[in-house]
Amino acid sequence: MIELILSMFEQLVTLLSTISEQHHTAFQVTNGEDVQWPSWYAKQFLTHLDIVSQLRHPLTQDDLADMLSKFDITFREKKIESSWQQYYAEQLLPLFKE
Repeated sequence: MIELILSMFEQLVTLLSTISEQHHTAFQVTNGEDVQWPSWYAKQFLTHLDIVSQLRHPLTQDDLADMLSKFDITFREKKIESSWQQYYAEQLLPLFKE
């Protein structure tokens, strides 16, 4: 079971990193700045059916965007030392089947 959790954690970190790179490319003209980034990330995340199929319950783009926004606020306020991708993945893990 621990191996499955670690595998999902690694998949989430990789996916978030990939989405981050895609976002920076898509918004290169604005140097990656996008006030609607949580929605953009959520939309990209939900297209990855291999990961989405492992969710305990369906997740809407709006719900995921809200979560990402809250993760960002907490990450910045608490000055968490891990990468944001690791922190977000850690927060998302409980949403997935064991």
